[in-house]
Amino acid sequence: MTRPRPSVPDRPGPVVGVRQPPSRKLPNLTAARALRALEVIVFHAASAPGVAATMGIHDRTARRLLHTLEDEGYVQCGRGNYRRRHTYSPTPRLLALAGQLAARLPLARHGAHAVRQLRQSTGLDAYLVVPSYGDVIVLARAGEYAPALWTLLPASDSAGGSVLLAYRQSWRDAQRPADDQMASVDLEARAAEVRRDGYAANAEGDVTSLAVPVPMDPAPLAALVLSSHTGALGDNGREALLTVLRDAADRLNDAAPST
Repeated sequence: MTRPRPSVPDRPGPVVGVRQPPSRKLPNLTAARALRALEVIVFHAASAPGVAATMGIHDRTARRLLHTLEDEGYVQCGRGNYRRRHTYSPTPRLLALAGQLAARLPLARHGAHAVRQLRQSTGLDAYLVVPSYGDVIVLARAGEYAPALWTLLPASDSAGGSVLLAYRQSWRDAQRPADDQMASVDLEARAAEVRRDGYAANAEGDVTSLAVPVPMDPAPLAALVLSSHTGALGDNGREALLTVLRDAADRLNDAAPST
């Protein structure tokens, strides 16, 4: 018997690394602007005028934000020629912070247990992904060929990414150029298919992947993925593996209902 799938609305929810509209008006934008400036620098080293242009703020405001981030050890100003001396880049402090978070985040801790159990019960590689801007990032993994921890996989071209994109219109919109109508049609059709079936499959080379959402409210924040180099995820055994995956996703949601 096919297991009934819960209906999950296609509506926005909190997403790791995906900018959301503010839920309330902030009396002081300094903290929000500092975080935004840090995001800009992480993606591309920039000068104060460059950060100002990206954020739509005055050069002096950007310079103050960068000086604060530099004082706190999150960014550093370049050394060398004149132009480099005025270019800011991130320091490893963010990685140190992420490492501490990964050790304490319930989703990461329980996710590691979930993928180990999936590996033992199926013999396949298993991993857990969450959104990370235009990609998904591997938060837990088990199996010789599973992607390494912290690996970034393209959101629009991976089973886990397809699952998570399906439930977030604004994130899908950010995945394509505004003038690319065919990309829009393809992404929306794919999202509708995933919401209807409750899973996503992806084949790349000799690797096939199968992913289901971890059913969090109001929208899935993570996806569990099985992958195989042997063809074990073909149509014949797919329903049985989907049952195992969905059971694991339900248990993970019970163990780590929020992050």
